[in-house]
Order: sequence, then C-alpha cells, then structure tokens
Amino acid sequence: MRRSPAALAIVASGSCAVLAALAVNAATDVGRWPGWFDLVRRHSWWALTVLTVLAVTLQLVLWWPTVERPRRLASVSNLPMRNVHFVGREESLTRIKSHLGKGLVTVEALHGLGGVGKTQLAIEYAHRHARDYDIIWWFAAERADLLRDQLVALVAVLGLPSGGDPLPAVVTELRRRDRWLLIFDNAEEPNALKPFLPGGNGHVIVTSRQRGWGTLGKTIDVDVMSRTESTTLLRRRVPGIALDAADAIAERLGGLPLAIEQAAAFLEQTGTPPEAYLAGPGEVLLDHGKPISPTSGVADVWDVSLHALRAASPASAALVQMCSFLGPEPIPKEILQAAPGALQAMRDEAADPVGPAVAFSLIRRTNDGFYLHRLTAAAIRRKLRGAARTHYAVAAATVLEEVLSASETDPAYWSRWRRLMPHVLAAAEYAPNVAVCRKLLHSAGTFRRWDLQPETARPILTRVLELTRSGHDATQAELADLLVSLGWWMTELPDNATARELFEESLVLHTEILGEGHPLLAKAMHGLAMALSYGDYDQHEALRLLQRAAEVIGKASPENRGSTLGIEADTFVVLRRLGRTVEAEEMLDRFLTHAFEVDDLTHYDAISLRHVGWDLAEMDDLVRACRVWETVLRVDEASFGPDHPRIAYPLTTMADLQRRSGDIAAARVLYERALAIHVETLGPDSQPAVECRVALAQLS
Repeated sequence: MRRSPAALAIVASGSCAVLAALAVNAATDVGRWPGWFDLVRRHSWWALTVLTVLAVTLQLVLWWPTVERPRRLASVSNLPMRNVHFVGREESLTRIKSHLGKGLVTVEALHGLGGVGKTQLAIEYAHRHARDYDIIWWFAAERADLLRDQLVALVAVLGLPSGGDPLPAVVTELRRRDRWLLIFDNAEEPNALKPFLPGGNGHVIVTSRQRGWGTLGKTIDVDVMSRTESTTLLRRRVPGIALDAADAIAERLGGLPLAIEQAAAFLEQTGTPPEAYLAGPGEVLLDHGKPISPTSGVADVWDVSLHALRAASPASAALVQMCSFLGPEPIPKEILQAAPGALQAMRDEAADPVGPAVAFSLIRRTNDGFYLHRLTAAAIRRKLRGAARTHYAVAAATVLEEVLSASETDPAYWSRWRRLMPHVLAAAEYAPNVAVCRKLLHSAGTFRRWDLQPETARPILTRVLELTRSGHDATQAELADLLVSLGWWMTELPDNATARELFEESLVLHTEILGEGHPLLAKAMHGLAMALSYGDYDQHEALRLLQRAAEVIGKASPENRGSTLGIEADTFVVLRRLGRTVEAEEMLDRFLTHAFEVDDLTHYDAISLRHVGWDLAEMDDLVRACRVWETVLRVDEASFGPDHPRIAYPLTTMADLQRRSGDIAAARVLYERALAIHVETLGPDSQPAVECRVALAQLS
C-alpha cells in the first residue's frame, strides 16, 4: 500500500501564506492589493476555509490505500515460479541488489549447504526485480557440459540463428544489449562457467555449494534461516500452531529451510499435532554448520513425509521414488506421460500423481513439469534397498528410453533430447549394469554425434563401452557390435589409432562368435582397413582386409552391389597410395559404374565416397570429383536434412571444384547456399560464414 505526505505540505504552506496575508493587512494601511490577490485581502477567512477544504480533499485522495501493480516479468524469461511461502532473507536480497547495481557483469555466488535456500533466494530476487530486465534466463548449471543444450532454447526465443554451437551467438547478442539477468543454479566450478559469462551491461547470479567464486565477483554466504524466520515460515504454513511448538520444531530442524518446508507440509496435510511430530524420529538435524548429508538424521524428515504420501497416494509416492533416480534439473511432462508404463501403482491410480507430492512439499511444480530437490532425492534413495532400489532405478531408465526411443538421429526430437540429457546421464549411473541403461547411453552418444558435439559424445560412448565390457548381462555379440560402431565413429573424428584398437578387438570377437564368412565380419574388416590406411599404418594389410571384406560380402549378397560400394571406394584409395595406378583406375571405373545407380547408400558409404572425391580432386579429375561429391551431398541430405551444418561441407567442396573448372555461376550458387546454412546455424560472424563470404568476393 502507498500513502503520500504531500497534502500536509499543501495545508502547511497554504495556511502560512493566508495567515501572513492577514498579518500584513493588519499591520499596514494598504487600501488595495494588486490583481486577484486583493480578494485574499478582502475575504481572508473565506480563502483560508477554501484552502483547508481543498487540502483535506487532497489528503484523503493521496492517503487512500492503493495496491501496487504486480511486477511484470521480463519479456524473455524461463524463470521458475515464485515460492509463495518465501519469508525473510531481506539482508541477503538487499546485498544482491547492491552488488549487481555497480556496473558491468557481477557474479553473485550464493554458496552454502544443500537445502539452505540458495535457489529460492535467487528466484525471489529475480521476481522482485523482474521489471528491471528484458531478459531473465535460468540455467540448471550442475553439469557445465550440458549448458549448451539450454542455450539452444534461448537462441530460439531471441530469434538468433539456430544449429551448431549456440554459445557464440548468445554471447554476441547479450554483449550488445543491457537489462538482462542470467542465473546459473548450482554451478560446480568457476572455470567451467567462464565461457558462458557474456560480459557487457547485464547481471549474472550464480548459486553454488562450492567455494572459490571470488575471482568472478562478489560472493554471499547463505546460512540457515534465523529462528525468527524459521518460526515465521512454520506459522505461515501451519495456521494455529503455537509459537513455542513452532520454535521447538525450528530448533529441531536447525533452521534448514528445505527441512522446515517439509515439516510444515507434513503437519498441514496430515493434521499431526506438533507435539507428536516432535516426539517422532530425527535427533540431531544440523550439527553446528557441518554439511548435511542424507545419512544424517535430517533424512528422517523426508522419510516421514514419504510414508504419509504412500498412504495417501501410492502412485504419487512411486513417482517420487522413481524421480529420485533422475537428475536434479527440472523434469518435463513427457516423463509423467510415460511413467505408467514402468510403474504399476500409476496404472492402478487414475488421479494426478503430482498434486499429492506437491502438497507434501516433496516435489515442486515448474512451468513445464516439476523438480525434486537433490537433497530430497538423496534422502529417498538412501532409504531404498535391494530389489526396491533396483526397481525404481530401472523404471527411471525405462521411462526415458520409451520417451526417447529411436529419436536420436531425428532433428525433430533433438529439443526433447536436450531437455532430458541430464536425466539420461543420471539414470544410467544409478543402474549402470542394466541393458536398458547401456542402450540409453548409446543413444545419447549417437545424438551428440549427430548434433555436432563430439567433445561430449566421446566420453558418453566410452562409458557405454566400459559398461558393456563389465556388464554381467552383456553378451559378446553386443560388445562386438558396439566396438564396430565406435570404431567407425573414431575414423570420423579422426582418431585412427583408437579406431584400429576397436576394430581389431571386434574382429577377434566376431570371428569367435560368427565364424570367418559372416557378413558382419566384413564391416569390421572394412573399418580396420580404413584406420590402417588413413592412420598411415600398413597399406598392404589394409588392401588385404578390403579384398577379404569384398569377398565375404559378395558371397553373402551377390545381388546387392550397393553393399560393397564403400569397400570399392576405399580399395581405390589404397591402391593409389601403393602406386598401383592401373589397378586403381580399374577399381575406380567399377566403383563409378555402380555408385551413381544405387539409391540406398548410407552415411557410412558417404564417408568412403568423400575419400574418393578428395583423391579425384587431387588428381585434377574435376568432372568425376564433382559427380562423387554430388552423391555425397545426396546421401548427407537424406541422413541429416537439407539445412544441417554438415551439408555445408559438401556444398563448399563442390563450389571449390566448380570454381577450379571455370563454372563461376555454379560455384556462386553453391557458395551462397553454404553461406545461408552457416549464417542460420552458426551465425553471420562465424568463421565458416566469413570464409564463404571471402570465397564469394573472390569470384567477382
């Protein structure tokens, strides 16, 4: 509410003026005042009366209680919903405002124990000051390697070029703006976060349980709540609770906001008398500032609530226990839609399973789903043992696998993959020896490859290999197939040394399992030959493997010429390296005769086609080189789509060939299409876009 003292000033100044006029009139013998002031001289008491009435009216208007209009959120925002039960923390909020108001980017590291309210403090600040910003963007920052996925959504909202690495586009855009706030929640390490700090005239808030953020800006230590704040929160959530009872519970819970919220929700939902709650489990909940872990007595707070939730809604309890094996990031609604397939309790209960868990404060709703605090999740997992633990861990992975099934190579589903990636990685670690987790991780690594993030794909796929080697239910055939798949990807990086090791191991396994003449053996032979040839190893051994692979495929599928095209392409390359030019030319003629007639070439065939195209360009055979690269383009468009960043490479290669052959008009068209893809996916100032512009300028 708002009131103004302005009317008092009007009354005081006006009254003084009239009384002064009366005094002057009495002390002098002036017969007339100039202009309308003479009315005051002749009717002084009436003037004073009118002025008083006017002042009182203004006083009533200006003093009448008015409600401030709600603060409007920034026009671009993904800020989580406000906590309506937020209390206290005024000193911390004031300090954040003070530090952020001193110019360029400031990083506020709100570090403290888990559950002390760092996240809620940042959310409250952002909501209070929402109209100070045009952009407020929230990042779940526990895993810095997943921040780029969250940047993709910001790229879309800001209307920036999509595809490729979103970081340069976002940083460039924010540097030319002001009135923006970025919040990185639960970040782990300052150096990992530095590339994501734009600089410029905006603000950054970081919440973290770790120390060491002083190099980036001011820091604030967030402690547990004071006793007054704790009892206020309890009395707000539990109407009618006596002050001494609230004080005793606050003391028992050590001022930990998350635990107090949990206790309040339990009392509110169950109607349990505070005295009975105090007599329950949980002895020492906070030991004078020592870190709280789920092995301490505080875990009993959640155990009591989960027990009550299980009685009220078995489906809701099952959902919470399953979600404790996901990541701490927001859980999108797709999980909720697929959960009944893995949880019998949710199939048996038709009611909304989220509502009861929210009522008990075990989960909190978000704009597009819900989330489970990491401390709550850890406490719940701690209580699960044996078969129950395995059941919920496998359920989490199964639900994710269902939501993401067969979508890792389809760009239409990549936004879903980005949202769920933190949960995929978490679920796979909680149940690593289960086949569904290995399958899920393999799909995640494949998605990263296709999404042009090899730096994050490699550790994921390496982890899949480790789990497959150690998994008690993994078969030798599964391991052999995985080795071939990873080996082919290593040749793309290129990492021919690692590819060679993987293919050699797969050959041994495939031979033991399938025998010498099985067609799956040919793929491993072909891959090993590529690794040997392009890694500058034994070219003669590479040729022998290619010839053997062609023989195996020819016997298994004599009518399918397309199945040996990749082998023929690489055989041509190896023969050239060995100086056997006549045989190389014969192999090239055979390859080209069939390559332009086959429609079902794969991405792996396109890799071999590129090798031929490079060699033909090196031989100045530009006509045939262009035909090969046209085929590469056709295959890649079928695999990735016409506007994928990968498409730009064959386009620029073909443009270079057309320029060399003198067809400037054709080269221009190809360069312009490649430039459009680079601008749209990587940004107008990206290095590939600049190189395309230079090439176009040189055509003039």
